[in-house]
Amino acid sequence: MPFTQTEIDGTDNHFIERAFASEIAHTATPAATTRADYIDRVVRGGMPLALAASTVDARTRWLQAHVRQSLQRDAGEIRRIHRKADLRQIFTRIVGQAAGLLNVSKVAQGLESSRDTAAVMSSCWSPCSWSARCRHGGPQCRRGAYRRRRYTSWTLVSAGHWRTRDDDEVDLVLERHDGAVVGIEIKAGERVESKQLSGLRKLRSRLGSAFVAGIAFHLGQVGYQAEDRIHSLPLDRLWI
Repeated sequence: MPFTQTEIDGTDNHFIERAFASEIAHTATPAATTRADYIDRVVRGGMPLALAASTVDARTRWLQAHVRQSLQRDAGEIRRIHRKADLRQIFTRIVGQAAGLLNVSKVAQGLESSRDTAAVMSSCWSPCSWSARCRHGGPQCRRGAYRRRRYTSWTLVSAGHWRTRDDDEVDLVLERHDGAVVGIEIKAGERVESKQLSGLRKLRSRLGSAFVAGIAFHLGQVGYQAEDRIHSLPLDRLWI
């Protein structure tokens, strides 16, 4: 499994625990992480052996080999797929839809594989830790369109994407065992407009007191409380 940014930097950040405790601090000190820094972190990834590579070229070769091995061996063994030649293209198309719900029909478009075959192939990357899949066209009001569980130092948290039939959505919803919920939105801009908080507002309205915090992360420098239980924060507050 890949390291988190907190583990990579050794900062021992407990942001999620503090968010569930409604202890989201704001500071006047601007965030120092730039857009270029964020891109570098994304490209670098968190796989331990890749991080240990002595050069960028060595890391790139390791990552390419890791993807190739997973395509040729792991995914093929999971579903006994016969058209393994389509795996690379399907994987590339899945990654290209990483910012939204996965449209399986679009993934299969132009390939010899059918939509059903592409759906089966897409499901392979959940056990391979490549992606968490939301089936396009199914029931859309889902507190957990996909589920992952992570043990923290204090409790078990479930994570999912939330979307309603009216297309209100929140990128990531964290739910604690006692029903407390933290909603998280990720924005690519350097500031968060009020209209971009609509999903968090709808989730807050629906859950009432169970909604303990909503955070809209951005790539800018300044954090602040936008309104009741909803905050706008630089993304690096997750690990710094």
